[in-house]
Amino acid sequence: MRDLPLSLLRTLAAIRAEGGVRPAAHLLGVEHSSVSRALRDLEAWVGGPLTDPRKRGARLRLTAQGVELADAAVAALKDLERATARVREGSSTKRVVIATPPSVANRWLLPRLDRLETDCNGV
Repeated sequence: MRDLPLSLLRTLAAIRAEGGVRPAAHLLGVEHSSVSRALRDLEAWVGGPLTDPRKRGARLRLTAQGVELADAAVAALKDLERATARVREGSSTKRVVIATPPSVANRWLLPRLDRLETDCNGV
């Protein structure tokens, strides 16, 4: 697991999910050249092509191995996303952050905090 190039696999998953390099770049918030480079790096790591050769302007097509790896990456990332959401949901506490000048906090807010906490616990 230590050797897995997770960021490269995430990029491949985005290419598969979005249907191309440019849409994947938009999803990931990076330039399309970064996605293309990541795809080349992943092909080098795997030791073979993950895309079919294409003519200029033709749509990107994954090889059978590319589809297999991309589908596995998509499924694994969705599992991670669900697990992360459950963990975050279970550990979240109801919290309110109030930013105020010290004088307002001392004179107005602090005397009312007990009542605010009592009112909020009923929610």
